[in-house]
Amino acid sequence: MTSGKRHFIFISAAALVLALIALLFVFAPSALAQEARFTGEPLPATRATGDVTISYTTRTLEESGSLNEGLPYYTIDSCGLTNACGAVAGGVVVTYFDIFKTELIPDYDPLLIFGGYKPQRGTPNQVIAELYSLMHTNEAGAGVSESEFDEGLSAYVTSKGYSLTYSSAKSGGNIDYAAVKSAINSQRPVLVFTETADFYGQETRVAGGSTFHREFSVASHIFLINGYMKITYNKGLSSERELIIYESVSLKTAESCIIMGDAPVYNAKGVNIS
Repeated sequence: MTSGKRHFIFISAAALVLALIALLFVFAPSALAQEARFTGEPLPATRATGDVTISYTTRTLEESGSLNEGLPYYTIDSCGLTNACGAVAGGVVVTYFDIFKTELIPDYDPLLIFGGYKPQRGTPNQVIAELYSLMHTNEAGAGVSESEFDEGLSAYVTSKGYSLTYSSAKSGGNIDYAAVKSAINSQRPVLVFTETADFYGQETRVAGGSTFHREFSVASHIFLINGYMKITYNKGLSSERELIIYESVSLKTAESCIIMGDAPVYNAKGVNIS
């Protein structure tokens, strides 16, 4: 074979490889795009819009629902691990379902005799540490991606003889209220993978108005929803306003928090272990 022919074949092969790479970018962008990562980083207090105050003549609770057993209020600070919102969220899921699937956490009863969950110290933190490793936290970057979270939680659940499944609870770039309602009514918590979220305290009601005090803001975070509520203020009046509220386990504080219905999300999904 002449040198000219060899040169032509080399150029043709190189062109074919480049064409295949180009097609890969065109037809499989999701495979090449880098996944968002979640660390649970707090945002400066100045980032949030502040308290939400609503004046009203009437307040109508349209509907509400919650998990019968609630969820444990585990926090990132109490596990001693960095960028651990994924592992702690997984620990909350596993602990909740251990009530019904008792071998998820062998030889452990998560509930106190008089109601509520046992403290996070001890066995729960051991589960969180195992999930932290299974999710390969901080290995490919800070925190975890959604796929790392899913693979790690699935590996843990499968190792105990159970199966993990999800149902979508996202619509567009926001949480899907109807899907959350369906999941909660079926006693399944909802995982939320958020870009940013403002967390509020419970509604403070006074004569003629309600205030929701902003507690803190978080970026690139995973948290859970364990209840929902729809309220109409001034129903039938020109000033009518509907408010959707989600009761949440923020993983930042060991108490119930609220997020409003329009929080931007990467994904939201009901979770079930069977």
